[in-house]
Amino acid sequence: DHEKVAESYSFIGGAYCSEKKYSEALVQLKKAMDIQIRLGVPALLALSKTYNRIAAVYECTNKTEEAAKYYRQTLEIQ
Repeated sequence: DHEKVAESYSFIGGAYCSEKKYSEALVQLKKAMDIQIRLGVPALLALSKTYNRIAAVYECTNKTEEAAKYYRQTLEIQ
């Protein structure tokens, strides 16, 4: 099902981030995000976690404006 696929992309993105492979992390996280946005309400909690992971990647790469954008999106969902 699509929720599990999105969750898998998000976890893979998190793993890449842990390995400091930031560009690969963003690719996977944005795949998760696209699916979660399409799923809508049932995936909002997962989307919030994905936004948070994307923000963390941007923070680690000193792209603070992008990080802030995704952190704000996380807060808007919660």
